[in-house]
Amino acid sequence: MKFEIIGAIPPPALNPTNLSRTIPIIEEIIRNSIDRSFSAGGRFGSGRGGGGRNRWKRSNRARSQSGQTLIDTGRMLDDVIQNIRIRISGKSLIVDLGADVQVNGKPLAAIHHFGAKIRRKNGKVTILPARPLFNIQEEDIKKIAQIIASRLYG
Repeated sequence: MKFEIIGAIPPPALNPTNLSRTIPIIEEIIRNSIDRSFSAGGRFGSGRGGGGRNRWKRSNRARSQSGQTLIDTGRMLDDVIQNIRIRISGKSLIVDLGADVQVNGKPLAAIHHFGAKIRRKNGKVTILPARPLFNIQEEDIKKIAQIIASRLYG
C-alpha cells in the first residue's frame, strides 16, 4: 500500500539530503496514527490517506471471546508498524506500508485490509470483511506537511 503525502512541493525540491533527519520523525507520526487506528477499532474512510471515522466490523472471534478485532494479541499491529518505509521520488514523499506475516503464503495484513473469501478444507467459505489497516489520518498528513515545510523553509 502506498500513499503520496506531498505532491508538487515548490522549490527547494524534496531530496534525501535535506530530509534525512526528518524521515524518522515522519515514520513515528505514521506509526502513532496507525496505532491510534488499531486502538479505536479502525479509523478509515475517504480521506487522502484512507483515514476517516468508520470502524471495523467486529469479528466473530472478538464477539464470542469478548475481545477486540485485530487487537488482542498485538501481532497484526506490530507487523504493520514495523514495515513503514518512506522514500522520496521526484517532488513526492512516498510512504510504503506493508506487513510480513503470512498465512498459507498469503499476506495476512492485506487479507484483512482488503477482505477475502476463504475456502476451508471442509468446503465452507468464510468471508472476511475489509478492515482497512493502512490508513493515515488527515491531521497526521497535515502535521507531516508542516514538518517538511519547516525543514525546507526554516
